[in-house]
Amino acid sequence: MEANEPNDVIIPPNSGILASQSNSTVVLRLRCKTKEEFVTWKEEYENLNYVTYRVLRGIQCTGSKVLLKKIYRCQHNTVLNYHKVQKHSRKHTNCPNQMAVTIKAVVKESRSADTFLPEYPTVVRITGAHNHRIQSAESLKFRDVGSEVRGKFIDFFKAGNGPSHALELHKRDLQEQYDEDYYQVACDAAHCPSLRWVQHFYDQLFKAEYGDFTKEKILESIISRVELLKSEGMKITCSTLSDDFSISLCTPIMERVHTLESSGSICFMDSSGNADRYNCRIFLIMTDSSVGGLPLGVLLMSSESEK
Repeated sequence: MEANEPNDVIIPPNSGILASQSNSTVVLRLRCKTKEEFVTWKEEYENLNYVTYRVLRGIQCTGSKVLLKKIYRCQHNTVLNYHKVQKHSRKHTNCPNQMAVTIKAVVKESRSADTFLPEYPTVVRITGAHNHRIQSAESLKFRDVGSEVRGKFIDFFKAGNGPSHALELHKRDLQEQYDEDYYQVACDAAHCPSLRWVQHFYDQLFKAEYGDFTKEKILESIISRVELLKSEGMKITCSTLSDDFSISLCTPIMERVHTLESSGSICFMDSSGNADRYNCRIFLIMTDSSVGGLPLGVLLMSSESEK
């Protein structure tokens, strides 16, 4: 059942009680006593109800009586940043659904008339009905990626997989797990993120681990790698001009191709771009043979400029 009404909510088990409800408002009392506990509850609630909330505004609390006081909005009610964005995103439907949260401080001796204290110190008030279909593919594709999926992609990256290959592996696992229901799961970003998200997540992890790569650091890394391959007997050279570089490489298999008679009479070149994040160009020098094209050498360049 889709939670198209504010009182059609699923409460995570053993986390709280339903204090009151009406046609437009649902009030929950939770056992959460800290901000961290509420964040965990909120993530579980969003997963159960297929919704995502963003902070609309918050009130600074001293902690003596109230630990946290915030109002969340449905993510399908986007807020414009007039300094940067002048247009709502595609997911904007001006959804009126909101969640107001107050975590009350629990003290030993309290004169509060709140009968739910001290067992249920958190008050969650959900108002307004969603004006969009919650479990439609159009809504699900905007959900946040789950923590388990994030951890899985981190393991993929640590194993040496790039963003595209990691996403392919994840989709294969989903196909094996859900079989005929795969296409229903694949449209939910919480379980199957987009390639754009995976690439961005990969870049974030790379930056946190190694920092930003400047051209100077790239050249230093390339030169050291070329010298290492030379010491291992590889036929490779590297030329630099300002911040650009050019690498020529001939592997042992390519050396064997040079012994063919056709290698001295026929030669052609195949090129490709967008090989990495720095948009390097790869030129594969090839010759013809009875089994098709065979490689003679490789040129790797950071620029196609003739200067």
